[in-house]
Amino acid sequence: MKKLFLFFGAALISISVVNAQTSFGIKAGGNISSVSNLESSSTTAGATSVTQSNKIKPGFNVGVFLNVRFGDFLGFQPEVLYTTKGYKYESKVVIGAFETKTTLDATLNYIEIPMQLRLNITENFYILGGPYVGILAGAMGKTTTYVSTPPVTTESKSTSTDGIEKMDLGLSVGTCFLSEGGFNFGVKYSRGFTDAFENSTGNTNSNVNSVFQLFIGFSFGGKK
Repeated sequence: MKKLFLFFGAALISISVVNAQTSFGIKAGGNISSVSNLESSSTTAGATSVTQSNKIKPGFNVGVFLNVRFGDFLGFQPEVLYTTKGYKYESKVVIGAFETKTTLDATLNYIEIPMQLRLNITENFYILGGPYVGILAGAMGKTTTYVSTPPVTTESKSTSTDGIEKMDLGLSVGTCFLSEGGFNFGVKYSRGFTDAFENSTGNTNSNVNSVFQLFIGFSFGGKK
């Protein structure tokens, strides 16, 4: 599957390079990310209550794109992005008057290559959709633990990528408005279909990246 993605991407990008109607642009924006199914089904002996929550993780994306027009309606838009994904997960265990709260805050950095078909619905509005390949470029994790009795908070950080899959494969879809001067304003959703982690996190369901992106871009040479 990974080899098929890479071959498909290389073939389409090769078409882009030789196509006479190719233009390029730059883009940047914000991410709202999470990883699915982080909640564990395990129980804590003697616990009065166990609370788990998977919160959104803010981030950013920045990169460049090509626009290859095959006509007025159909196009192809590959991109190369530096994008941050990740998750923020909280777990609280109460045993009588004793409380423990643990927060895991992880940032996963990827070099991502979306390979998207572009449908020009009108002169100023288009939609995008297609597969992406993400290559892990680094990670930052922070674990914060609070214990109520006696009240103590400890914090640890790590940049290790052990246990994280080095490649993220998925699909993305989006919409975009294109101004007369070449500015792009859009939103996109990406979801992986390969596990983000190498090892099980205690849940039988997949742990995949999920990202909403808001972006602004500029197409050189005006509206294309």
